[in-house]
Formats: sequence, C-alpha cells, structure tokens
Amino acid sequence: MTDTGKMRPSRVLLAVFAIVALAPALAGCFAQNAERDTGTVGSGGSRGVAVSPGYAPDVVSEEAAKSADMAAVPPSAGDGSGADASTVPADERLIITNKNLRIQVDDVNATVDAIRGLASKHKANITNMQVSTQSDVPVYNYAAQQRDSSYDSAPLQGWITVKVPADQYEAFIAEAVKLGRVLRQSEDTQDVTQEHVDLAARLGNLQAEEKRLREFFDAAKSVDDMLKIEHELARVRGEIESIDAQKKYLERQAAMATVTFELVEPTPVVSPGGEDWGVKDAFTQAVRWFVGTMNALIVLLGPALAIGIFVVLPAFLIIRAIIKAVARRQAKRAAVAAAEAEESGTPQ
Repeated sequence: MTDTGKMRPSRVLLAVFAIVALAPALAGCFAQNAERDTGTVGSGGSRGVAVSPGYAPDVVSEEAAKSADMAAVPPSAGDGSGADASTVPADERLIITNKNLRIQVDDVNATVDAIRGLASKHKANITNMQVSTQSDVPVYNYAAQQRDSSYDSAPLQGWITVKVPADQYEAFIAEAVKLGRVLRQSEDTQDVTQEHVDLAARLGNLQAEEKRLREFFDAAKSVDDMLKIEHELARVRGEIESIDAQKKYLERQAAMATVTFELVEPTPVVSPGGEDWGVKDAFTQAVRWFVGTMNALIVLLGPALAIGIFVVLPAFLIIRAIIKAVARRQAKRAAVAAAEAEESGTPQ
C-alpha cells in the first residue's frame, strides 16, 4: 500500500507535464481552423490575405456553375426567370408581323414608284426588289424605261419587300391596297413578349453576377485568385453580350413589320402596240408548215421512190424492149411469108 501511494503523485506530475507540452500544438490547430472559417487564403505556409467576407476560391466555381446552368436554357424555352408575359399591357407587347400582298396592276413600273413614295412617306425601308417578265424576257435591255417593240407583249411582274415601322403599319397597308386589285393577301404574327421578358431577366442576373465578380476581383490580393476571377468575368461578359444581342434583335423585329408585295400585270389578249398585223409571221409559218409536210412525205415515200427508180423502172424498160423486139421479129416473119406467097401465086 505504501509503494502504491508513493507512485500516484509521480503519475499526476507526468500528466501535467504532458498537457503543458501539447498545449502549443493544440493552439496551432485551433488557429488554422479559425483562419479557414474566416475565409483567408494561404499559400506556401504563409498567412493568407482576406479577400472579402465569406469569400473562398470555391465561390468562383459556384458562380460559374450557376451561369452555365442559366446559359444552357435556350431563350425561346422560357426558363421562368422572368415575369409572366400575360401581365404585360397590350400596347407594350412585342409582336412580329409579316404581311403578303398579291396585287394586279396596270403598270408594274409605275406601281414600284408608288410604293417607293409610300415607303418614304411612312419612314419605311425597301430591303428587296425584283422586276422581270412572266416569260423570263429581259427587262432592262432598253434605256430610260422605254420598252422595245419586240417585248411589248410580255407582261411584267415584280416583288418588293418593305420594312414598315409598327406604328405606321396600318396606315401603310390602307394606302397600299389601293394601288390595284388585291388578288391574295395573308398576314401572320408572332408574339415574342415572353421570350423578351425571359431574356431581360437572364440579362439582369448575369449583370448582377458580373458586378459581384468585379467586387471579388477588386478585393483579391492573390494573383491566382485574380486570374480565376478574370476568367469567369470574361465568360460572363460573353454571355451578357450574346443575350443582349438576342434581346435587341427581338426588339428590332417587333419594331418593323415586314410587307412583301407581288405585283402582276394582266396578260394582254392581243399585242397592245405596233403596226405589224402579223401577216409576215403568218406567211412564214405557212411556209414552214408546207416544208414540214413535204419533209414528212419524203420520209414516208422515200423507200417507195427508191424501189420505183432503181428496180421497177429498169424492169419496165427491159420488158418493153423485149416486147418490141418480139413484135418486130413477128412482123418481119409475116412480111417474108407474104412476099413468098405473092411470088408463088399461092394465095395465103
């Protein structure tokens, strides 16, 4: 019992010495954990520099993941990031309008000039124009819009595409339908309000993300962190420019309606001008038909003519010569017999 009691104080002293020796190591561990919790970044065993409250390199990756998920949704899908387009007032909705008109006019060239005047009056732009003939006869082969007499019977047709401001669309169409007889018209509209709202919301989110990344960049001290943030800033800026371009494209499309004209002239029953009554053409055509008929007869009767000339005619001449020779011989014999009978006095 005495030995056991003497050993207890020594064990207590050893335990105290062990605790005192381990105290610095435990303090260092607690300090490292505290630095991690406060968001400091360290490198090479030196004390890190604080970037901003709660900032760590993983923040950049999280921001990149969010932006990537956002960019993966196409603008027309309606990702729900924007408000419901049904709440947008009717006069603020974005509507893309396309109109097609087929009009019969007396003079295509004059109507083209009239459409130019309408476009200038309503601040519209002509983006495409084409004029040709219905039989593909050249149009601009004469000067100063003077038609050559050989092309008078070829009616013209034209196609014109006009971009009209949305607020001038109704007035422009009301005047355009008076240019001639409307044969066909069609109109289609596309409401892109929801797409525009979604693009605006995505653009706002990306701009807010860009602002946060710039704050991180301004507060960063480590070169490695600055490079990471700069890379993310470049990516976000590219997405912002892309979405902003899509948004402005929808705005431009809705701001200008597209009107396409198809102009046609009535087909004349007779030639509208000139002094030629067509006698020369009729005579020429008659000669051509006669020559064509003779060619057909020659083709059909050619073999018979060849047989007649080279077979029948020689045979006929030979047979005729034989018959004549036989007749002459018989006549000669008859004459000789008659002469002999006359000499002998014997009647025949």
